[in-house]
Amino acid sequence: MCIPATTNSTEFGSDATTKVLTSIVASLSIVGSLLIILTFALWKDMRTTSRQILVIISVADLLSSAGNLLGAVVPSHRIMGADICSEQSLVTTMFCLSFILWTTILAVYLHSSIVRGNVQPSYTAKYFAAVIGWGIPFFVTTFAFLLNILGDDNSAASAGWCWIHRYPKFPQEASCTDARLMWSLLTGKGWEIPSYIIVPFYYFLVKRHISQERRSMSQTLVTAQSLQAAVKVNRKLTFVPLAYLLLRIWGSIRYVFEVTDLSQRIYPNHEWLYWTLLYMQALGDNGQGFANFLLFCIFTKTVRKKIARFFALWLDSRTADKERSPLRSAEVPFYRTPKSRTPPPQPKPSGRMTPEDSGFVNFDPQMSTISETES
Repeated sequence: MCIPATTNSTEFGSDATTKVLTSIVASLSIVGSLLIILTFALWKDMRTTSRQILVIISVADLLSSAGNLLGAVVPSHRIMGADICSEQSLVTTMFCLSFILWTTILAVYLHSSIVRGNVQPSYTAKYFAAVIGWGIPFFVTTFAFLLNILGDDNSAASAGWCWIHRYPKFPQEASCTDARLMWSLLTGKGWEIPSYIIVPFYYFLVKRHISQERRSMSQTLVTAQSLQAAVKVNRKLTFVPLAYLLLRIWGSIRYVFEVTDLSQRIYPNHEWLYWTLLYMQALGDNGQGFANFLLFCIFTKTVRKKIARFFALWLDSRTADKERSPLRSAEVPFYRTPKSRTPPPQPKPSGRMTPEDSGFVNFDPQMSTISETES
């Protein structure tokens, strides 16, 4: 066991409001992540490299949100008398770290594909990305779990779920503050805080490249459709890193307050600030999956059309089944044949999205056109 600090930490814990917020937002993110995965599975023409990375991000966010949801709804982190705090922290910490790393990988890939033109990454690049995105979280969090580092932190830097134990058992000679600082950096914040700079930086480079190509295209013969696509892509390249920052920053602010002892000086006199940051972290840390669903499905025209068409056909088929039911047929006279409704023919997939529907595009200045590479 580490040596507890002599100063008393200001810890208010969490309340019922935090658990409700976590439960609602985490559930929305789970549903949003599942829908992103479903759209990838349903439509082959959407299985681009960026969508593959987005699906991986959705899987990581789904499991992370599920862990946070478990930590919020299970009283005292116990199921049938057994303490599951360490196990819940293992799942949440591992997949939250994986989510952060894969989000960074997506930003790097978009820069490589749009700015440098490397649309199809090499096998080595894919292997390297897998090692970073899955290997690092697995080994770091498993090592911390085996050393009994993970556990209940009384919401000192989380929002109702378990993370780093308040009194880690390793290393023996270190103070609790030093041990928690080291392991909190290794298992999350040491990767997350730099991503606040790396992710917007790469998106900024992509936006600058698109703006330059757009200016050169405006002087040549290009369609208004292509220019409109460039505007939409530029806008989305602003929203994606902005949403990432606005959702994840609150937990990092609370973390900085905790490790720098600002919490002991600020929270006692401004308790409202503690609860505001706590509620914002409960919303933000669990809301990324739902935000990704809005950005990459609802606010992407092609995907939105496909989802609407899918549900329209589903409702139409349900209506046709009701008209063909035995009870319905019994009401029809014997000399009449019930009208059968056939669903409208589906357009054949072109295997390629139109420029105005694209999410991320690649510019070809020599041809003065926009060719879609990533949705």
